[in-house]
Amino acid sequence: MDVAAELEKRKQEVQALQDVEVPKKMNVSVQIAHLRSEIIGSQQESILLAELNTVAMFARYEQKAHAQKYIKRCMPILEA
Repeated sequence: MDVAAELEKRKQEVQALQDVEVPKKMNVSVQIAHLRSEIIGSQQESILLAELNTVAMFARYEQKAHAQKYIKRCMPILEA
């Protein structure tokens, strides 16, 4: 496996996510992943951090989106 190529691929994925419109907190999480990948000397470790932060960001975003759909669906019942 070409570690440098894999690291570059992960950096591009993280940079692409910075253009996605999500709550401000989520965008900060992506930026932290990118900064860590630059600071840490071990390329294998930096790839892991970038991936874990990106997955966590999506998990939080999906959970929030699911909760909002549930609240909207229940709203008419609560108002009745």
